[in-house]
Amino acid sequence: MNKLSRFPVFLVLCFLAGMLLFTGRAHAQKYIFAHYDIEDGLIQSQINKLSMDTDHRLWIGTFGGACRFDGKDFTAYTRLTGLPDNYVATVFSDKGAVPGLVP
Repeated sequence: MNKLSRFPVFLVLCFLAGMLLFTGRAHAQKYIFAHYDIEDGLIQSQINKLSMDTDHRLWIGTFGGACRFDGKDFTAYTRLTGLPDNYVATVFSDKGAVPGLVP
């Protein structure tokens, strides 16, 4: 073998050695999930839209109204609390941190 034909073999061996060295140090990310349902205070289990406001509260639009989740408790908004309809198709927050709900 001449020097030119040995170079690709050397590169492959260096690549494989590097992969062996660095894969031992790689750690997978661990995600923690929490499952929330109607029993936890969610107004309805079918979610249409999600939005987060500037206070880091999650606004949830569902077929049964809207919910606000502060990380601990759900607050429900329905026709009984002033929404024109229980179906909420869109949830958004404007720059002034005012949440918007579109039936």
